[in-house]
Amino acid sequence: MRIAKFRNQKSTVGLALSLSKGFSLIEMLVVVSIFTIVTAIVLANLPSFRDKSSLDLVAQEIAIQIRGAQTYAMSTLYDVKAPETNLFAYAIVLPENDNSQTFKLRYTSPSNPKDAPCSVIGEDSGIKESYIIKGNFEIGSVCQNGEILPSISICFKRPNGQLWSSNTNLANYSIVVWSKTDHTKKRYINVSSNGQIYVDPDSPIAGCSFP
Repeated sequence: MRIAKFRNQKSTVGLALSLSKGFSLIEMLVVVSIFTIVTAIVLANLPSFRDKSSLDLVAQEIAIQIRGAQTYAMSTLYDVKAPETNLFAYAIVLPENDNSQTFKLRYTSPSNPKDAPCSVIGEDSGIKESYIIKGNFEIGSVCQNGEILPSISICFKRPNGQLWSSNTNLANYSIVVWSKTDHTKKRYINVSSNGQIYVDPDSPIAGCSFP
């Protein structure tokens, strides 16, 4: 009798454990509903997140190319066998030829560099590199010393890479890059008169105001 009673108790405990395993139908429905809602929220915000990341990359790439012009002006050594090294300045010209998705790195050696303005870097100057902004982004507007212009040349003098302004006053520059379809999505590439180059998500450099 004692053995039989013990066996009955053991089987009852085993039955209770087996009944407690797994989820009920209601619990499964709740989990699936939460997963569906979270997935829908993520998918709805994915295009916006992707556009923001792409815009950041485009703005940073333009800033890198401007720094590249500055680096060329600081690091290019004179070589009698390479006439390009006997230059006065390197410049990023943007946008190029009224094309809001292109800009170029140019070099020049003006006949009277001490007095020549930065604007001499134009079609008659040599082209070092050309760049194309791909995707749904473009150069929206450019500003130099508070003046909105159709195009600007950000020039750096050799051999020390100083910013070469268009007149006797040092210049500040700001470039707006935005989405073609939504101009509220934009970034500012700012170049200060001391040579600092940076991307600002919220505002242009002091003195520049875009409509």
